[in-house]
Amino acid sequence: MQEGPKEKILSFIKKNNEVSSKELTHYLGISRQMIARHLSELIEQGKIQKSGSTKKAIYRLAKKNSLIKKTNRVKLLKKLSKLSEDQVFSEVELRLNLKEILSNNVHSICYYAFTEMLNNAMDHSGAKTVEILAELTHSHFHFSIRDKGIGIFNHVKKTFQFENEYQGLEHIIKGKQTTFPEAHSGQGIFFTSRIADEFEIKSHKINYRVFNNEKVVGEIAFLKGTLIDFKIKRHSRKKLKDLFWKYANEDFEFDRTDVRVKLDKSKKLISRSQAKKILLGLDDFKIITLDFKGVEEVGQGFIDEIFHVFKKRHPGIQVIYVNANPAVEFMIQRV
Repeated sequence: MQEGPKEKILSFIKKNNEVSSKELTHYLGISRQMIARHLSELIEQGKIQKSGSTKKAIYRLAKKNSLIKKTNRVKLLKKLSKLSEDQVFSEVELRLNLKEILSNNVHSICYYAFTEMLNNAMDHSGAKTVEILAELTHSHFHFSIRDKGIGIFNHVKKTFQFENEYQGLEHIIKGKQTTFPEAHSGQGIFFTSRIADEFEIKSHKINYRVFNNEKVVGEIAFLKGTLIDFKIKRHSRKKLKDLFWKYANEDFEFDRTDVRVKLDKSKKLISRSQAKKILLGLDDFKIITLDFKGVEEVGQGFIDEIFHVFKKRHPGIQVIYVNANPAVEFMIQRV
């Protein structure tokens, strides 16, 4: 029986002890993309291990004592009344042996993300119960939190009287925005979505996904309540403190944010009222980066509200913009 690509990769690694993707590409005579796909699947299956950065990565056969024989999974159904997010994470941590398996930096990230997202469901969803799935594979730690409450974007829409749930999504991912300021800083989703390797929120008909720092908004079949998905590599080098520092000043104050200007289907942003909704809550920051990716056309009133009226009212705030096409750039420079 002829060997497939993965079997050939394993045989080549076994023969040479350690190899690079370049060597495998030359040996198998297939594209780098296909090699990367096969390597990723072999890592996921726990058959090989990767060390080093992407371009200089070395691949070896996995040591037997490093393998997880199968995906370890925990499913929980919890009543939200009087629930403690710390205790739930401790239960997951104990059953999956996270302290022993995850590095300190990844364990801290998982603790932060899990407790923040569960606390959001406890305080905002209005649901009676929450479904929790946590799993550990050969390469990743993943959890999902599902409630069947009011729906996260709908909740924000109603609280701030927005026109639609897309504006609710747009508002909540700015950072420092919350419907319960007495108990929340509004930073949980902001930092959790940025520290994850993959992060997703599904609620009603909206699917918001962050993958490799790319923010994607799509439509789904109606989903009651809210579903949060979080995924991070077990051997990630990410650190929470590095992410916090990226958005903080020398006094440790969370004072900067980046905002995707267009999240709904509209490719035109014309009115002052549209600008005011985007700017809502941003006067709490010192540095704001506006991302115009996907915006084809802007109106004079929209740009004037941001770069003239808002700046005049808040002279201490720096407004930066990126990904403006020539038409948008022209209007900004004109204003």
